[in-house]
Amino acid sequence: MDEDLGKLISVHRSGLFGYWWCFLLSGCLVTISLIFWAARGQRAENDDALVVIAGVTLVLAVFPLVIAWYFSKNEARAHERGFIYITRRRRITANWADVGEFYKMSMTVVANGMPTPAQHRFSVCLNDGTIVRFSPRLENLENLGMILLSVAEMRHCPIRSGVPYAFSRKAAQHSKSTKQEIL
Repeated sequence: MDEDLGKLISVHRSGLFGYWWCFLLSGCLVTISLIFWAARGQRAENDDALVVIAGVTLVLAVFPLVIAWYFSKNEARAHERGFIYITRRRRITANWADVGEFYKMSMTVVANGMPTPAQHRFSVCLNDGTIVRFSPRLENLENLGMILLSVAEMRHCPIRSGVPYAFSRKAAQHSKSTKQEIL
């Protein structure tokens, strides 16, 4: 099936270090665990409690690492005639002809009077109703967005603003079918 999509144009992955805050939180918990471990032996009546606290915080330090590993599995591959999007839950392979709608959303946030860099989100709706939202943590997301927008222009498809939701698609399909029944 991958061969049907033609030549590979670009690959976009999200890495573990996009979740740097998980590593920071895990490091803090390990440090706290080591402090409790080092404190044992100062008072004999507290030794058992300190060992338990050190063990619990060490176990808690694993959870942020599991979260980072779980959510870092995203990869988008753009080909000449379609794309492949792989997440932990599923793999979507689609030809460009299968894409019915293109979506783009860009926003900047002003925090304490300073604007943050623009955040981009790109999504597509396939003709079968499947909504593909590309992770904003993908490397070179702007490059993927340029590919999506150029495909939309070549196919003369409108580029909608915002992010598609399933309930809005059902409402749009219902209004289309109602209009067709009236005509």
